Amino acid sequence: MTHPSELAAADTHSHERERILLVEDEPEFSAELAGMLRRYGFEVSVVSDAAEIEKALPEFDPTILVLDQFLHHVDMLQHLPRIRSGFRGGLIVLTGNDDLADKVLALEQGADDFVLKTTHPREVLARVRALVRRNAVAPAVPVPAKVMPVAELKGWSVSGDRREVRTPDGHVVALTGLEFDAFQMLARAPGKIVPREALAKEILQRHVCASGRSIENLMSRVRNKFGPFIGGHPFIRSVRGKGYVFLGFP
Repeated sequence: MTHPSELAAADTHSHERERILLVEDEPEFSAELAGMLRRYGFEVSVVSDAAEIEKALPEFDPTILVLDQFLHHVDMLQHLPRIRSGFRGGLIVLTGNDDLADKVLALEQGADDFVLKTTHPREVLARVRALVRRNAVAPAVPVPAKVMPVAELKGWSVSGDRREVRTPDGHVVALTGLEFDAFQMLARAPGKIVPREALAKEILQRHVCASGRSIENLMSRVRNKFGPFIGGHPFIRSVRGKGYVFLGFP
């Protein structure tokens, strides 16, 4: 049987130019993961704070960014679009959170993989290698957004091609792609119940069980995003055991 140290030596040449930026605020975990990646031939730089990412990306020029979802209690998923706007390499989100909605959100916001911290380090290594190979063969190509004609709703505009919602006075509601998809499904059928199962199948690409919380959490985030613009107006109503209804804007 080949000894692990021999495997590491064999891999060093193939990955000597591959650089990994590891963003992690747990010292023991980052030391273990960074050490293993270095043993297998990767050049690794470690930062522990979100503020360091923008500086480290251009200076270190990594092939792969491995990002902890929660840095000092800040959910980095909300920052993925900004990070992605200036980084075209592979992006892996590490997390202790196994919520499906977060996984879908991470992937939709630009992550290439979503890996639990309980995953064995050798599997993390395998995922990193797979991402390196995939990026070397062909860079990721953004999937074109579904185009929907602009719909006017009491002065509000919903644009499917730009994937944005604007208030009557022109402000853009800062929806994630997943939140936009959920709102768009409801807005297309005003006054009608959109079943939870349909939302789950269309947006999360899965069937939802009665106890699942992913759709409830997603709709809660949608309501919160519109809250500053419409106050307490109940524009989306929950129908117990069935789904959600778009009631319209004030």
